[in-house]
Amino acid sequence: MSSFLSHFLRNSLGNLLPNFLPNGLLKLRSYFLPSDNSSRQGLGWGGWQRWGTIVTLALWWSMGVLPVQPALAQLRFEPVPPDAIKNVSILKQDRACVGCNLRNISLKRSNFSEVNLEGANLQAANFTEATLDGANLTDTNLQYSYFKDASLQGVQLDGANLTQANFYSSNLQGATLKGANLRSTNFNKANLSGVDFSGADLSMTYLRDAQVTNATFSGAKFCNTVLPDGHVSYDGC
Repeated sequence: MSSFLSHFLRNSLGNLLPNFLPNGLLKLRSYFLPSDNSSRQGLGWGGWQRWGTIVTLALWWSMGVLPVQPALAQLRFEPVPPDAIKNVSILKQDRACVGCNLRNISLKRSNFSEVNLEGANLQAANFTEATLDGANLTDTNLQYSYFKDASLQGVQLDGANLTQANFYSSNLQGATLKGANLRSTNFNKANLSGVDFSGADLSMTYLRDAQVTNATFSGAKFCNTVLPDGHVSYDGC
């Protein structure tokens, strides 16, 4: 019986908690979840104490005591490649830099409305409070990029890789993200009114308190997705 319960807890709560516990509690996962060897040898009293803690945390989470939030990427500070610095000058002059490298660049509070950055590498770029209205960001790499309080109205992000990007409180009204990779992307409190998410991957995406009026989700994938009302969707898992 104890072996069955141990297996059940490890495969249900053990897989669920890492996606939705706050970062601080997530770091304690290795303490709460014993290794396969320890489970085979029997939990013992200390093991049952750990399982009791897990069950308690799960109950708190289900009652809304713990914040439902995936482990979201924070703004990264990494060296900027020399060619990226040169490409910023090109972008400012030509209002276009198709397929260029702008990795780790900081464009805070910059105005790049209507620019063409199709296929560009913008991984871990900082666009805090920047304006990119009507910009072409089709097929770009925007992993770990940061768009807090940015304006991206009508931006084209079709086919873009936005894994773990942060759009907290940003405005993407009327944007298109068809076929985009939005795994673990943060849209908390973002304006997503009229956004086209057709065919996008929204696995583990955080949409809590986002505005989604008239947004389109045709063919989009939902798996461990936190919806605007706080509920979690597993429809596409």
